[in-house]
Amino acid sequence: MLPNFSIQQPSFAISSHLQEQAWMSNRTHSSQWAQWNSYINQISLQTVLPWLRSEINSQAALLFEDWARINGSSVQLGQKSLVLIPDLSIDRSEIRVPQFWVDDTDHAGDYYFAMQVEPDDSWLQLWGYTTHRQLKAIGEYDSRDRCYSLAMENLILDINVFSVVQLLYPDEPTRFEAQSV
Repeated sequence: MLPNFSIQQPSFAISSHLQEQAWMSNRTHSSQWAQWNSYINQISLQTVLPWLRSEINSQAALLFEDWARINGSSVQLGQKSLVLIPDLSIDRSEIRVPQFWVDDTDHAGDYYFAMQVEPDDSWLQLWGYTTHRQLKAIGEYDSRDRCYSLAMENLILDINVFSVVQLLYPDEPTRFEAQSV
């Protein structure tokens, strides 16, 4: 059952056909973690990508994924990139973004979407987003799991804001630039 519908935080049903197809295609990975991570990321991307194409940018396309090693998918939106970060936790107190998506200059995103995924009930919800600039400036890095975290109160919780920014301010500065001393 889908969570309460919110225009600000869109929810999506995950089709059983997609789940079955994703599970079968990811069973070849060498570890259970890689199988599960690939499955969650694949159903998340394939559920949200059609919405991104219809609501944000008709040319939205997968830019990079390596689900056997890292959580998340990078999607190209014109001159900007968006990293989808699926999470199975019901705790929405923060977004946790793997360091790879933040510090690797070839793969760092401009935007990061927090996604709650509930595969057993076949739904996911986009519940907030942030920019690379904000994540680097006020996020906290945890060397134990090599992730940046940003508290919910620092995220933009209304996904409609993202659509408006893309339309009215497509050149929004999103990347963190280190200050030279």
